[in-house]
Amino acid sequence: GSGFVYDTEGHIVTNHHVVRGAATIRVVFANGDMYAARMVGTDVDSDLAVIKIENPPPNLKPLKLGNSSALRIGEEVLAIGNPFGLEGTVTAGIVSQKGRLLPTGRGYSIPGVIQTDAAINPGNSGGPLLNLLGEVVGVNTAIEPSGVGIGYAVPSSIVSRVVPSLIEKGVYRRSWMGINGMTLDMDIAAAGGYAVKKGVLIIEVVANSPAQKAGLRGGDRTVVVNGVQIRVGGDVIIKVNDFPINSIDDLLTYMEEKTSPGQTITLTIVRNTQTLEIPLTLETRP
Repeated sequence: GSGFVYDTEGHIVTNHHVVRGAATIRVVFANGDMYAARMVGTDVDSDLAVIKIENPPPNLKPLKLGNSSALRIGEEVLAIGNPFGLEGTVTAGIVSQKGRLLPTGRGYSIPGVIQTDAAINPGNSGGPLLNLLGEVVGVNTAIEPSGVGIGYAVPSSIVSRVVPSLIEKGVYRRSWMGINGMTLDMDIAAAGGYAVKKGVLIIEVVANSPAQKAGLRGGDRTVVVNGVQIRVGGDVIIKVNDFPINSIDDLLTYMEEKTSPGQTITLTIVRNTQTLEIPLTLETRP
């Protein structure tokens, strides 16, 4: 696996799946210097982890975090890592798309994921995705197993929230609403009889969740859209705190980057023909 220096104290950012279950951790720099390291914190839901060099050298040079939100599709990026044990490999590519959802092992998805065609292979995981200013805009995390030239990176907008918490507390606490939802499109809207054509359709409300306590409603009947059964009849979320929600990625990204447990948000929803504003107090994701 790979990683990058986060600060002069010896903290290194990598992937959760790279260091998961590791009995010992060693860090090898490009010049061959090797150091023992220990686990500081890990977060399975963003696949991020922080390790720390036990006795860091005085000349550590951290990489600067860039602004992944400012990335443009088609912008050139560089991936650095150790694919197949080939140390210090640099590959170039472009930002193919933004806002991908990458499933994690707990049934949640990482939002806002960067898709790139820069070659990413086993061993690249945890390495930085850089813009041409040399700033970290993502952490290389996964590849599309069935496709060539499709790699995924966790955006720096998530790294910048998760990593400081991992360093300070060893964990990252995410806010939780307690719904299962999907992007509402024109076909689903037509089949479900919705007046709105965009938003997040609530499929199911989790029992005893903030969503249930706030009175949100899930689907109550099933329709077939393009050969797929979809549960409709539930509320449609169109705004969170006046921020427009057009897709499930919009909602998950807002929740990830702008909210914290204990915070009360205002959801604008469409229920039948009514537009309602509903306060909801977020809890910690279980």
